[in-house]
Amino acid sequence: MKRLAMLVGLLASLPGGLAQAWPVMVYNDAQLVNKAETIIVGHVKSGSLTVTQYPGDYISHAVLLVTTFLKGESARPEIPIILSYGLLPVPVRLKDKIASVDDILKQFPHALHEKGPILLFEDNPSEGCSLISGDIYQNQIWLLRKNKVSVSQVPSGLPGTFRDVFVSGQGVWGPQDVQPLSKESKYKALLK
Repeated sequence: MKRLAMLVGLLASLPGGLAQAWPVMVYNDAQLVNKAETIIVGHVKSGSLTVTQYPGDYISHAVLLVTTFLKGESARPEIPIILSYGLLPVPVRLKDKIASVDDILKQFPHALHEKGPILLFEDNPSEGCSLISGDIYQNQIWLLRKNKVSVSQVPSGLPGTFRDVFVSGQGVWGPQDVQPLSKESKYKALLK
């Protein structure tokens, strides 16, 4: 009990205290495959990526072009998705210039509509920004899950299609929900 009290005291004394901590759960591949409702190989449709900014926050949305379904099925070759808070799309030309998320956000939306690769970074207040994907315009494995929020929790200003997606549609809700194609055969084996 004494150790726990010391740990809580130490964490509370850090700059920003506990309010700035961002718990990140790490899952193994079997857990990721199990919790995903849909797993596809696909990529973001050119021109569909949008970042909606709010005071002190942002949310991204895009349309995935499906190449292959590994888990789940859909009659649609395109799936509108939400990229959860904390998953920051960054043009390759800016990836080495991430001093802060605010610096990147100041350059939206212009930077996202440039030609060229876009990478996903995890924007974690307690750990900084870290790269989690390759170019989202190239095929990758997307582990999609439904958001579990009420309509009252939908951010204002979110376009209609993505408002519906935010409440009941699929999205990428964590940094491990985008994986490289090199894991495709492993995921197929886990799904058998």
